[in-house]
Amino acid sequence: MAESAAIFREIEPERSGVTESFNMASESLQATASPAQRAIPRVSVGMPAFNAERFIAAAIESVLAQTHTDLELIVSDNASTDRTVAICERYVAADPRVRLLRCDVNRGAHPNYRKVAEAARGHYFKWAAANDLIAADFLASCVAALDSQPDVVLAFGRTLLFEEDPLHGIPYEDRMDICDDDPLRRFQRCVEGLRLNNVLNGVLRRHDLLNTSVMPDYMNADVLVLAELSLAGKFVEVPSTSFYRRMSQESATRLQSKEAVRKHHYPAGASRGLFQAWRLELGYLRAVMRAPLALDKRLAAGR
Repeated sequence: MAESAAIFREIEPERSGVTESFNMASESLQATASPAQRAIPRVSVGMPAFNAERFIAAAIESVLAQTHTDLELIVSDNASTDRTVAICERYVAADPRVRLLRCDVNRGAHPNYRKVAEAARGHYFKWAAANDLIAADFLASCVAALDSQPDVVLAFGRTLLFEEDPLHGIPYEDRMDICDDDPLRRFQRCVEGLRLNNVLNGVLRRHDLLNTSVMPDYMNADVLVLAELSLAGKFVEVPSTSFYRRMSQESATRLQSKEAVRKHHYPAGASRGLFQAWRLELGYLRAVMRAPLALDKRLAAGR
């Protein structure tokens, strides 16, 4: 029981405000970091949020508890109507690595995902949902993999799915360790093999991400972004670290009704939700046409 409690503290610290140890770590970072380090972090973590008061404190603390401390956390609130902003403001006041962006209206999930990616300044980037958690060594492990393998664009940990208690998470086989030299083969394996898109919660090379469509406004845009990244480089799994994905009806669109998913993406109306499958297929075609592939590879991709 004591061992389980220790593991739980590592991935989900106490949520009753900012703890004394957290404050001490923040003060130490402010005292020791140079102006250049504060200005340009090595890793940017982008956290889109909407009405996330129940889980966002734990999600933020799992980022700020990373052993890799040279980071910034950008939270973008999508016009929440609950206590999300108030919770985030506590962390902004306590830790200089945290920035809070606010939208005047709810523009939908994907514009908010784009917003944090475009606001990032780090060499590496990670999207972090306001419901999920990462192990304390997640960033350090993924950054080490990217540093040592220049042809890798995405490093990700093993996935555990959970509802309330991450200690009872169920391992999920992503099967997205894609290290083929041929970019078209990587693209095919990504498109054909992807099920739950957990690996996009890994650590990316930011310049490669910004060369993609960066979450266009349709429901499966995350699938397209991953496929675009596969054309840019390899994906590597780092099984020594873990990503904890919350799979409850409240947090996972896979478990929600069609109407709830539509509102998640298009809060202002349904017209932009038309032709979803066509838009994804067109996105795949554009990705292949934009990639630096030989003509025969482009033609093979269209078959």
